[in-house]
Amino acid sequence: LVSIDYGDGSFGTENNHTYATSGEYTVKFYFEKPITEIAAYAFGSCTALYSIIIPNTVKTIGDYAFSSYAIMDLLLSEVVFENDSSLEKIGNGAFANCSSLQAFYGKYASADKRCLIIDGVLNSFAPVGLTSYTIPDSVTSIGNNAFQSCTSLTSITIPDSVTSIGGRAFSNCTSLTSITSPDSVTEIGEF
Repeated sequence: LVSIDYGDGSFGTENNHTYATSGEYTVKFYFEKPITEIAAYAFGSCTALYSIIIPNTVKTIGDYAFSSYAIMDLLLSEVVFENDSSLEKIGNGAFANCSSLQAFYGKYASADKRCLIIDGVLNSFAPVGLTSYTIPDSVTSIGNNAFQSCTSLTSITIPDSVTSIGGRAFSNCTSLTSITSPDSVTEIGEF
């Protein structure tokens, strides 16, 4: 079920419509039926999607499921996980390149709503409005592609709790000039 804001104060809904690529309207997506998996690249070309509610039945989110692989940026600004969610796996770069992302809500959101953290792994980051960031102490690992294309960030501080940094974690962070990393980090992935 898709809710469409046409920009003139009116709303509409359409069943079985997951793609919205016009800048003239934005889309909030709800799942009507219980699903257990969101496939790799499932919403990668949905450039007008601004909000997604992940139901508690979802066990797996595939690689780059919400990552823009199109030339245009996604408008995705909020991701909501139901509090009784039982997510088991989130793929690499599930929310990479989401430059409009403002917050995560629900079970896996950090206290400041900026990070998606599952079992101590920081999987994704909501960069809007920030130039510097200190990673929460609850993080033990920075996942693959976690900060990919967070182009506004100039500095990152990594706490002593972190022991590994995944591949491409800071790839295409074109403004990043300072990373403060503790001695506890013993592994850094490719790129």
